[in-house]
Amino acid sequence: MPNSVAVFAALDELVPPQALLALSKVIVSISDLVAFAQAQDTMSRIGHLIVFGFVYAIYRLITHEWVPQVDVELTKEEKAGLPGKRWKPGTPFPKDLIPCYDPGTLEMLGPDMPADNADQVRVKIERARIAQKKWAKSSFKQRRLLIKTIQRFVLENQDTICKVSARDSGKPLVDAAFGEVIVTLEKCKWLIKEGEKWLKPEKRSSGLMMFYKNARVEYHPVGVMGAIVPWNYPFHNGASHS
Repeated sequence: MPNSVAVFAALDELVPPQALLALSKVIVSISDLVAFAQAQDTMSRIGHLIVFGFVYAIYRLITHEWVPQVDVELTKEEKAGLPGKRWKPGTPFPKDLIPCYDPGTLEMLGPDMPADNADQVRVKIERARIAQKKWAKSSFKQRRLLIKTIQRFVLENQDTICKVSARDSGKPLVDAAFGEVIVTLEKCKWLIKEGEKWLKPEKRSSGLMMFYKNARVEYHPVGVMGAIVPWNYPFHNGASHS
């Protein structure tokens, strides 16, 4: 093993003098800090630890990203449904209304909802298109905050989400818990942690014949889309495709 003199002599030949000077200053500062800590008594050390902890807590408080809270409460009518009223199998669906009933129990959940006509759908698509143009220019920091807001809403309203999803699709609550809440939260968690990484432009080889060109893959928002999806997971499908 080489001695310390030989090591520093080798470093002196390989490393610029400015870097060695900076390194020596760092070593001296660390040595002074260790000597200062060793010179203090137990109470002084505890006091310093408390001060450091307090400063760190303030730092975390200032730099903490506050996630907005969204409240969407069910009305009494929505919670109660229409007791005593049941959907009769085989009844033809009206053209301008959407019947609301539990497929598992056939209990009516509320009055029939009006179905949008073609003009109403076009108006909503246009509103979505205007909003999407603004959203396309948003940073991933803004998008991450929105996903965290959705994540917080799901966590705080998981009981309501399970009950509404179970009544709307006719499935048991445990299926709603796994298929609506847990899966949605896992997708939010993955997007918050990994989304920015996998949406960044990626370089690709342009090949030998195109060596003078650069190739890359970029991801751009595609705009407003329509999706026809199964309704066995109403909340999860809505959250995943929106």
